[in-house]
Amino acid sequence: MALSTVKKNIGEGADVALKCLPKDLFEADAFMAGRVLIKAFSIISLGFLFLAEPVLIPIGVLLVGIGMTFLYLVGYECSQLSFFKSYTANMVTRVLAWAPLLTSVEGDRIGSWLACLAPVVVIGALCLYMGFVNFVTAFLKYWLLPMIIMHINIKNSAYGQKQYNKAVSLLFPELAGDGNLIDALAKVPFYKLDRALEVLNVKVADTRDRVGGFFSLLSFPSNYWMTEMLFWNKRDVLIELSLAIAAILLPLQYYSYVHPATMALPLLLLVLGFTKNSRGTALLGRSFVNFGLNSLKNATSSWSTGKPHWFNIFYIGGVHVWGLLALFLAVPYAKWQTLVFGIGMFHVLYGFGITVGCHRLWSHKSFEASFPVRLFLIIMATGANQGSIWHWVRDHRVHHRYSDTDTDPHNANNGFWFSHFGWLMVQKNEKVVKAGRDMDMSDIEADKIIMFQRRYYPLLAIFMAFVVPTAFCCILFGENWLISLSVCYLRYCIILNATWCVNSVAHFFGYRPYRPDSPPAETLLVSILAVGEGWHNYHHAYPFDYATSEFGVMGQWNPSKAFIDVCHFFGLVSNLKRANHLGKKARERNGWMNSNEYHHGPVAVEASS
Repeated sequence: MALSTVKKNIGEGADVALKCLPKDLFEADAFMAGRVLIKAFSIISLGFLFLAEPVLIPIGVLLVGIGMTFLYLVGYECSQLSFFKSYTANMVTRVLAWAPLLTSVEGDRIGSWLACLAPVVVIGALCLYMGFVNFVTAFLKYWLLPMIIMHINIKNSAYGQKQYNKAVSLLFPELAGDGNLIDALAKVPFYKLDRALEVLNVKVADTRDRVGGFFSLLSFPSNYWMTEMLFWNKRDVLIELSLAIAAILLPLQYYSYVHPATMALPLLLLVLGFTKNSRGTALLGRSFVNFGLNSLKNATSSWSTGKPHWFNIFYIGGVHVWGLLALFLAVPYAKWQTLVFGIGMFHVLYGFGITVGCHRLWSHKSFEASFPVRLFLIIMATGANQGSIWHWVRDHRVHHRYSDTDTDPHNANNGFWFSHFGWLMVQKNEKVVKAGRDMDMSDIEADKIIMFQRRYYPLLAIFMAFVVPTAFCCILFGENWLISLSVCYLRYCIILNATWCVNSVAHFFGYRPYRPDSPPAETLLVSILAVGEGWHNYHHAYPFDYATSEFGVMGQWNPSKAFIDVCHFFGLVSNLKRANHLGKKARERNGWMNSNEYHHGPVAVEASS
């Protein structure tokens, strides 16, 4: 039976759906529960081993985050007395699972005290043993970053409903739009959800549409890996075997008996487990692959209609090759100051040149800035190296006037990959060229500094984008110049893709409370990457708003708004334009309740659905 049939059967409530499932699916199984616990600690252990190898740190963080999410699920199921049959086993397991996560349930005094006391004891002991600097580094790798992955997974399960602690919506966010189905499956122990979906014959791909969106990229790939690993069942041995190989190789590397690259062996073995999809999540994997293939097909068909832009192909391609090499050959050997300042600080500062300068100030004239602020933003925009300010503003104004049409430079209707970077790989079509020529740029051309930047852009961009950050790390931190330059290229790749995500990810994924019929969407991930530019549905509804979002910086991640607000406080900018009162009316008109619920994700069905 298809999902539509299931919806019809459970239209009157979850009780009808419960009758469709065998009784044994609602009973706790000690063997399966034990298997989940073993798997959770195995994945965390494997992640810890990968974290010891610099090149594999991203994979290690991902694995530990997945293992922590398993522990969160275990603790929640135990609090509902559905993980084990024994009350005592549930209570003990809940404390053991949630203590490392600093989590407890309301009214649980023991768990609450442990959650408060445990970190104080552990942090104090580790600081004495390791030293403060080493402890902070280990804390970031082994706990904080994986904890962020876990909270991203948990937060993402809020998609489409008010409660975000149900395992079914966490593991299968595509189903979260159907409250009755969620309520029905919530009573099934999470380690049996794949069997329940088999009985109901629910195809998660059936619940997706372009407006509702594919499950948020915030939880990909962690959500996909988490679900796959949980339901591997007969292939669990791959996790244990990968763990055993990693445990053997790591001390051998320490004594220089084997090359560090050998750690790729357990990783390769682990990845081989994905060559066959598991029972309950096959459609998840296939759907993502189909999405990528279809987008690539649409993109290439669009690319084929235009002449190749050979300079961009070789330049952008070469930059990304160098950036990829830097990830493996420079980052593991770079000083931490180089990574923090060379990537983090310059990403934010140069990002302000694009988000605050090119976008909000010059493209939309959403506020007025004094000369010092304008000069600072021009320098930062030059360092971001995304074309001259004149060209950037012109293309962005064309994008807003002809959004998602053939006249849009990065038309999202041509596919995800075209709107991400493909539009730069081909010459612009005649409609885009004509729209650019007809665009009024008199206000930009009146600024002599911007026109100076346009005239000498290549030299200025090379100096600010590559020479300054490289010299900064070499002079201040004594970094090797080649490592510093390579890290600089990696940072450049990151800021390029962060900006491109506004054109691609924020037009395909997320929720649309202001204009449900418009492709641009609200996407937290893009806002994090692009320094506050992810609230795209609001921005396309009210492009003149300097904040590009309805709520304040404490409600929505928006460092660019915070920067403008600070400048306004000191009298450096003025005439800040806002449309939050219009946004509130539009959101409530489309059924998006109050701001508190909005911050926890969409809580109502969109008007277009």
